[in-house]
Amino acid sequence: KTHPEPEFESRRSFSTDRALIQSVMAESDSAALSVIESVDQDDTDEIAKRRQCVRGVNCMVAICLALVGILVYFMSRQTSEQNLRASLAPSQSPTLSPTSTRLIDSIQYLIDEDISSAQDLSNTSSPQYRAVQFLADDDPDPEAPFEIGSRRWEQRYALTVFHLSTNGDEWNSCSRMDQSCRDWMSGNECRWHGLSCVDGVVTDIFWGDKHGNGLDGTLPSELSLLTGMRGMFLSGDQLAGTIPSELRKMTKLSIFVIADNMLTGTFPDDLINDLIRLETLCVSGNFMSGPMPQFRNMSSLVSLQLNDNAFTGEEIVTEIGTLSQLRVLELHENKLSGTIPTELYQLTLLQHLRMDKNSLHGTLSTDIGRLTSLKNLAIGSNNFYGPIPTTVGFISSLEYLLMHQNRFQGQLPPELNSCTLMRSIALSQNRFSGTVPMNLAKMTRLNTLTLDGNNFTGDIPEAICARLGDTAFSLHELIVDCEEVECDCCACS
Repeated sequence: KTHPEPEFESRRSFSTDRALIQSVMAESDSAALSVIESVDQDDTDEIAKRRQCVRGVNCMVAICLALVGILVYFMSRQTSEQNLRASLAPSQSPTLSPTSTRLIDSIQYLIDEDISSAQDLSNTSSPQYRAVQFLADDDPDPEAPFEIGSRRWEQRYALTVFHLSTNGDEWNSCSRMDQSCRDWMSGNECRWHGLSCVDGVVTDIFWGDKHGNGLDGTLPSELSLLTGMRGMFLSGDQLAGTIPSELRKMTKLSIFVIADNMLTGTFPDDLINDLIRLETLCVSGNFMSGPMPQFRNMSSLVSLQLNDNAFTGEEIVTEIGTLSQLRVLELHENKLSGTIPTELYQLTLLQHLRMDKNSLHGTLSTDIGRLTSLKNLAIGSNNFYGPIPTTVGFISSLEYLLMHQNRFQGQLPPELNSCTLMRSIALSQNRFSGTVPMNLAKMTRLNTLTLDGNNFTGDIPEAICARLGDTAFSLHELIVDCEEVECDCCACS
């Protein structure tokens, strides 16, 4: 009986101890949680402080990098300018002389104004560098040196570049050894050979000889500085390369003749769009190619000569009908194809139309009769077919009818006898048939009549043979197929 009580006491003691332990543990847990929360809050504050510090450092680094970048940019720019001046400075002198400073300023102006390229001006043997050096150091004009960028300065620069670009020392007239005229790159440029001026502004370049002046080189874009130019005649030389599109700035230009040279490339569209005062455009006898130019804004054009090149196109541009003042249109000896656009027949002032030696085809429209001012119709060596329209008889001014080497057919229209001013009829190598009409004898000025290579039959009228002779208005040449046509006075093919 004494054992249960100790056991009870023991259990009670255990229970009491357990409750105490739990109480102590609860207090310990609460204290631990408080400690943990305190530690976590301290860590959070510390991390926030560190992050804020990092952000500040990053901002400082970014600002420093930006400042360094700006500093490097200005230092490199200054170094480049110093290098430019150093490259242009005379090698024999460590310091810049006044003339070399002027040379550098001149070059900088030409680059800034996009007049000449930096590449050309950095090449001491280029026409551009030699020209600007001439103006800066060697200009013999009594009024020199001219203010950089002034009209006189730009004018002399453009002309000097032109002279140097075309081997001026070897020109036929006013070459380096020619003492008979005023040499270029001497005194006032308005006295240089071949130039005309109005109030000190160059207006024309003309040598006075259709065979040229021995120019050999390229057309420099710097010619565009001659904004007062009205006429440019540069035929019969050895000019190569392309026509610079910068010439569009010569908006007063009315005559541009650069025939019989060695030019290549396409015709710049900019010239067509901007040279609205142009009256004569002649680039014949070169090696230009590409599509035929589209003439949108050239209503003042009177003469257009693109012949003897390699222009291509499946159609002659319809915009040609807008050239209402056109008198001369020469497109022969190119690579044109397609048909004659109906818009062409709107050119009622047209006097000379040459499209021979191409690959044109189709029929000749009856609208041809609308060209009542026409004197010369040359469409030989193409692929035209069909009859000669009777409306050709409406063109009483017609003097030359050249339709050889095509596929024209049918009989010759009797209306041809209305063309009493006719001097030459070339119908050889076609498919004409029937008899040769006697009314051709009424063409009292006819000098040449070629009918060979056709299907004519019958006799040549005596009235036609009677016109053969040596006088100015006599028939000098009459050619037929003697196997098909009876003729005692004809030359046989």
